[in-house]
This record gives sequence, C-alpha cells and structure tokens, in this order.
Amino acid sequence: MIVLDANVLIALLDRQDALHVRAFDLVEDHAWEAFCASAVTFAETLVRPSRLGLAYAHEASLRSVGVRIVPVSRAIARGVADLCAHERVGVPDATAVVTTQHAEGRLATFDRRLGKLARRHGVDLAEPYDDGGPWPFPT
Repeated sequence: MIVLDANVLIALLDRQDALHVRAFDLVEDHAWEAFCASAVTFAETLVRPSRLGLAYAHEASLRSVGVRIVPVSRAIARGVADLCAHERVGVPDATAVVTTQHAEGRLATFDRRLGKLARRHGVDLAEPYDDGGPWPFPT
C-alpha cells in the first residue's frame, strides 16, 4: 500500500505543476500496488479545485487511478494527536504519517521535512524508480 501525500496528489492532478511528471512517474512505477490517502489529505487536495469548480472532476480522476480514501478512525486520530504533541508538526503531516503506519504501507511525498519525520517514526518512503533524470531533492 502506498499512501499519497497531498503534494503528490496535487502534482498528479495539475499538469502545470512543476512536480507533475515526478508524481505521474511515481504512480506509474508503482501501478501494481494499491494507493490510498487519508480523508484529511483528500480534503487538502481539493481546496483549490473546489474554488475553481473542479472538485468532482478531480475526485473522479483520483478514483480512476485507484486512490482509496481512508477515513480517520479513532486510533488514527489518537496517533495524530500524539505525534503533534511530541513533534513540531501540523495535523495534515501527522495524519499522513499515522495513516501510513496504520496501513503498514509506504508514504509518497515530495516534502523533505515530512519524509524525515516519517522515517524517524518507522515509515518507509515510496519514490519513483531512478530513470537517470534529476530528482527534485538531493538525498
């Protein structure tokens, strides 16, 4: 299971986004795996499309890729609260990490800070396979 962060979903849906190709490559490279995003991440992803009247179209696009929306359970909510209480992190990022832990999956994000936080809490990252092209962040 690959849990998609908002920046990956936003880049995937917006062809003008600087990271669109990387997001597309990531999804394409892992096409045999299941994809999901938390309900919080889903809401974060739909803010701009909602302003533009495109929320339903974007939701349909995510469904066509097979992205399942994971509800925030009590256990996830408690984990998010605990992570926020002990780290300098907001609810959206904490939700991405805790959702990934509960899914026993890997997190796909283009946010270095979130990636470091995830790794500190035992979450592996999903990345596009190296095709020799430039990756936006040095490792």
